[in-house]
Amino acid sequence: MEEKVCAGCGQVNPANANYCTGCGSQTFVQAPPESGEPAPGQPLLTEGYALQISTVRIIVLSIVTSGVYVLYWLYRTWKQLPSDDGAQYDRTVRVDAASLEPMITWGTNPGMGVPITQPVPEPNGGSGVRKALDYMQLEPGKPLLGQPVDVVFVGSCTNSRISDLREAANLLKGRKVSSGVRMLVVPGSEQIRAQAESEGLSEVFRMAGADWREAGCSMCIAMNGDQLDNGQYCVSTSNRNFEGRQGKGGRTFLASPLTAAATAIEGAVADPRRYL
Repeated sequence: MEEKVCAGCGQVNPANANYCTGCGSQTFVQAPPESGEPAPGQPLLTEGYALQISTVRIIVLSIVTSGVYVLYWLYRTWKQLPSDDGAQYDRTVRVDAASLEPMITWGTNPGMGVPITQPVPEPNGGSGVRKALDYMQLEPGKPLLGQPVDVVFVGSCTNSRISDLREAANLLKGRKVSSGVRMLVVPGSEQIRAQAESEGLSEVFRMAGADWREAGCSMCIAMNGDQLDNGQYCVSTSNRNFEGRQGKGGRTFLASPLTAAATAIEGAVADPRRYL
């Protein structure tokens, strides 16, 4: 059986292969026939060339292995360097986590956010803020609490981990999604979907009135028909809220899975702490 060898990785492939099964390359050299004579018009994979290929593969493998070892060594070294007792620091920051409020975005990039009870900021001459407010059709000086929404999206690889789904399901258990609100729950991966279903989380979402979906990008990027209509508002657990990100003319508030679940229940932007 005739064969040809990938010039990039040295993988032996069938003679009719268009791509290397090892690396996907389309550059081949003819493997030496059993007779030892090269095929007419074809270069011959000599022992020297094969040695070069093997050498390159060894070098690449050595670089990768060395890199992994260095990263592991750095991690081990860092773990062995705790601060001494009584060490003096240039600055110490203490945060009372209990006093922190849930955050939510009001604008058209992830940095445009405020604590959920705080008002939307005034433009103060900033053209970017004014443009974002015009697009989102929001009035500055008022908090987003109570802002009606059309869609709630719990999904994306960012905030649809199994821990996120557990929290959202726990808040929704025994409650219903508000009429007029569409709620989509999309696991962050197939592994997470299987785990969530085995724990019964998918049934909690369904009983609440949410759509339980297969893992995928979905409304994070307005994919497969999962998108906002022009002018609709959405509380989303994804990580991007650019203009049109979730559908042409769609307006996105980025928030946590708990805030998203609370909003789905009330039909408007809601503080999840009242349900905890």
